Amino acid sequence: MTVTFSVTASGNPPLAYQWSFSGSPLAGQTTSTLQLASVTTNQSGTYSVAVSNLYGSVVTASASLAVDVWELLRNGGFETNAGSGTIPTNWNLITNSYGAYSGLHHSGSWCMHVGAGGGNGGEYQDTATVLGRRYKLSFWAAPFVAAGESGKVQVGTPGANNSSLSLNNKAEYINQTFVVGSTWTFFSYLFTATSATARVSFQNIAPSAVNVDDASLVYAVNTNPPNLTMQADGGFLSLAWPADRTGWQLQAQTNGPDAGLGTNWFRVPGSTSTNFWSLPLCPSCPSVFYRLKLY
Repeated sequence: MTVTFSVTASGNPPLAYQWSFSGSPLAGQTTSTLQLASVTTNQSGTYSVAVSNLYGSVVTASASLAVDVWELLRNGGFETNAGSGTIPTNWNLITNSYGAYSGLHHSGSWCMHVGAGGGNGGEYQDTATVLGRRYKLSFWAAPFVAAGESGKVQVGTPGANNSSLSLNNKAEYINQTFVVGSTWTFFSYLFTATSATARVSFQNIAPSAVNVDDASLVYAVNTNPPNLTMQADGGFLSLAWPADRTGWQLQAQTNGPDAGLGTNWFRVPGSTSTNFWSLPLCPSCPSVFYRLKLY
């Protein structure tokens, strides 16, 4: 997922820009637009920009970003790359694969073209996983020439990192051939991790070549409503919920003593990536409510 902030300013040129995250300047972010590619929960916070010229400077009001989905694949939309035919940022070449392609895409402006020159090829990415946790891999795929072309998706612990497709990925989690229709087709698979690293590989099956876009790897969340447990100790309130509900979002609201429960729920940034939250007790708060919600 890519997030873009922009500002419109007027004044005597030249105008200079400096974006900040939670009060700290962001290196290299000195244009009127700030683009954050493949955002994760650690980028939740406030963003602002200082605009200046020879006569002074002004800082905008802060804009808040709350990242609610814990996305494990980086650059799954393949939007960050060095141009057509290059391997997208955060992805790695196995062998014989074209890479970033702008001629066809499910969203944005780019996809990843898997395969080249009639041979087998592919790209992969490694990501950290938690032993025993369940995950969902999803992506969209389309044919390069005609319906019926096929590719292969593999997920498992990394094998030898060389040009051999069979050794690139042990594929003990997912080892599936997918066949695409005449247009973009959605695919989704579940697996349980048994190691600390998972390698996600996309390959073509020659002579087919396929395009892949909007690849995503997230926690497979239990959708049954969980219990929220609370414990107060040492001036802090600890909230916990079952580990298989990681992905549910913690929300809170504070109301007057006679107001009761309202609709002014506040999303707690970063809470979708954990099943535990600790916060200082607030003796002066009349009434505080908490809940978990799945989006």
